[in-house]
Amino acid sequence: MKINADKLEKLFFFLMLILFLFVAATIIIIRDGINITQDYLIEEDYVEVFVIIVLFIFSYLLFYLYKWEIKKRDSKIGRIEKTSRNYQEQLDEAFKYIGQTNVELQTIKEAFAERGMPHEKSELKRILNFLTEKAMAILASEWAVLRLLEIDGGRIIRESMAARDPGSFSKPEISSRGLLAGRQNKEQLFITTDSNDLTIKAFFVFPERHLNRDQKMLVKAIAGEVEMIYVIYSSNLLKQRSGPFPSPASAQER
Repeated sequence: MKINADKLEKLFFFLMLILFLFVAATIIIIRDGINITQDYLIEEDYVEVFVIIVLFIFSYLLFYLYKWEIKKRDSKIGRIEKTSRNYQEQLDEAFKYIGQTNVELQTIKEAFAERGMPHEKSELKRILNFLTEKAMAILASEWAVLRLLEIDGGRIIRESMAARDPGSFSKPEISSRGLLAGRQNKEQLFITTDSNDLTIKAFFVFPERHLNRDQKMLVKAIAGEVEMIYVIYSSNLLKQRSGPFPSPASAQER
């Protein structure tokens, strides 16, 4: 049975008042002893003591029930407050992540506005190098490789690399089939988009390291930008050639 703590508090003080009145009135109410048999009589003083003890035991039990209910209520309030704090922290983290994502994407968009969308191979290479360096900075990794693959066949369309120490950097062995199959390995970590609507897919590869959700989402967003840029680049080639839409292979030749 669920007992409301506020009602129990009022009931407790009301019954304690009644008990106090009973204790005070015991001497007046009990004037004579109690006859157990004709020959055995419990004297008045003993009856009064017994009644007072019973009343105090009852009051203690009532007080214990009251304290137990208050403790249970406080515990419930504590759990609610803890859950509320957790929700607030998650909400703060979500707003922080959204803000950070918007800042990073805005930085990328501003860079595009300065450089313009690519029309030539050299322009595309410059933008992909820039995005690879951004991804490396987000993860604070020693190096990063961007690989743009054809989904059918696994052909490498474009590849860009960045390293904090270019002099000592050697190109790592990366399996394109492993990337397309989604196989992570112990030495490397790759991040790609969740979209499979295009015939191409962008992968960022890093040395194996732990990353948080925000970093992963930011690099995913950049990978999505890479795919979009290459689609625009291919469209620009189409306009220049005034022919059929170039395949990733033909775009690579340019």
